[in-house]
Amino acid sequence: MGSGEGGTCVTLIGDFLIFTLPLITAGVVYALTAAGIYLSNKYRNNQLVQALLILNQLVMDVVKELNQSVVEDLKAARADGKLTADEAKQIKDKAIDLILSRLDSGFIRVIQGVFGSVYPVVSTKIEAAIFDLKH
Repeated sequence: MGSGEGGTCVTLIGDFLIFTLPLITAGVVYALTAAGIYLSNKYRNNQLVQALLILNQLVMDVVKELNQSVVEDLKAARADGKLTADEAKQIKDKAIDLILSRLDSGFIRVIQGVFGSVYPVVSTKIEAAIFDLKH
């Protein structure tokens, strides 16, 4: 075996590495970036699910609390046993204020990031909770 054959083998390996190493590096960077995006999205989705579960429970608790402490008394004081539209609006506004005051700012940011304003989300959930309590 001459020294020329060994030099050719080293040159071939060097050429192979020069051309394939950038491709391998690019592939690894792409795979790591895709994995990072996937994990980030999964984390955000988990945060949203957790925030909505907490919000649902908090809304239900506040609606029950106000129903027991305010609504029942107001209804009992009326001959027809019904709230006026103004009373219902005031109680709903109080519920929204209580809920927003009890929510962590991090949860509010998560909800805002998906739905925009938190107010309509909370308002809708209150209406759903009232419907569930009535039925």
